[in-house]
Parts: sequence; structure tokens; C-alpha cells
Amino acid sequence: MAKRIAVENTMSAIGDHLEEQGFEVDRVDMSNLTGDQLKNYSVLVISGQDSNIMGIEDITAGVPVIQAVGKTPAQVAHMVRERLEYQSS
Repeated sequence: MAKRIAVENTMSAIGDHLEEQGFEVDRVDMSNLTGDQLKNYSVLVISGQDSNIMGIEDITAGVPVIQAVGKTPAQVAHMVRERLEYQSS
């Protein structure tokens, strides 16, 4: 089963790279997601321009949040893999 990754819809290059790496990617507007919807994802990737977008860090209920600001798509993919490995152990 593929791990679902939510990527902020403004980051198409990162979303495309994660899909190329085999991840199931949903491009989303984080401000429109509820806490229950966020729980459907294994990892959230945000731009990082707002470090606490709409209180997301408070409502993720254990879902890792990766801030992509200043990182390449490859670096973000590496961080996603690390978070998923940690969750599996």
C-alpha cells in the first residue's frame, strides 16, 4: 500500500518528484483541510512560508510536517522517506 503524502498545492516540482519516487501524492490547500482529513496522510509537506499554517502543527495528531522552504525536491523526498521509516519502526 502506497503512503499518501499531502503536498501544498503551490509546490508542483516537489509533488512531481515525490510521484516519480513512487509516492501517492495529493496536492492540497492545507488551509481547507480538517484535522480528520489530515489524519489520512502519512506526511504533510508545506512551503514553510508560514511556520504554523492555520494551526496545522497543533491539529496534525502525530502526522509529520516537513517544511520545504530552501530544500530541493530530492532533499524533501529524502526527508519523507526518513519520516516513513521512523513511523514503521
